[in-house]
This record gives sequence, C-alpha cells and structure tokens, in this order.
Amino acid sequence: MSYVSGAVLLLAFVWIIWVHGLPADFFARNAFNWPGFLSSISSAALWQIAYAPYVSDYSRYMPRDTGAVPAFWASYWGCTLGSLLPMLLGVVVALAATPAHGHVVAALSELLGPLSAFVLIVLSVSIASRMR
Repeated sequence: MSYVSGAVLLLAFVWIIWVHGLPADFFARNAFNWPGFLSSISSAALWQIAYAPYVSDYSRYMPRDTGAVPAFWASYWGCTLGSLLPMLLGVVVALAATPAHGHVVAALSELLGPLSAFVLIVLSVSIASRMR
C-alpha cells in the first residue's frame, strides 16, 4: 500500500500542477503570519511524535546488528516523507482550489477532475489500513 499511495500522491501532484494548472497568483495567495506558521510547525511536530509507538514497536523486527543510528534514520525518513508529502499536497490543494471551497474533498475533486474518485479511494484505503 505504501508504493501505491506514494504513486497516487505523485500522480495527484503531477495532475494538479501540470494538467489542471496552478492559478496565476498561486505563490501570492495569503500572507505569512506567525500564528499560522507556528500552528503548522506544531501540527507537524505532534504528527511525528504520534509515530513514536510504531517506531519502537517495529524496531524489534530489525536484524540485531542494525544498530541504533541506522534504525533511527530509517524510521525518521520513513515517517518524515510519509507525512511531509501528504501535508504538501494539502498545502497545494488549499492554495490552488477556488477560494469559495471550505471542504478539502470538494477542493481535491475540483483540482483532480476525472482522477478524483480514484485518488480519494486509494488514499482512504491507505489511511484505513494504518488504523488497524
């Protein structure tokens, strides 16, 4: 499911950026503010901390001679990339969708057009498979 989800995420980025196209004012929408920035950093940090039980649980299945440093970096990059890419897709969707949308699924459907059902099904199944 990791490979399928990763491919679908890349497909969504490619479709939104190169097929649908970004609005001309994409990089000028909204403005930087400290509360928004700190809120985003806090959410990302809390998301990473939430993975700690999984990291400690799965590390016991690694070969004994792996060592702490390689185990840390393997867990860190897997967790970081697995979180960062969906969060970046959320940022792109929030900035590229019609401002009248307040709903993530509607905005994603607007941007992905005919691919929206496929992308939403794959990402939903992926999320559900992580919740077991």
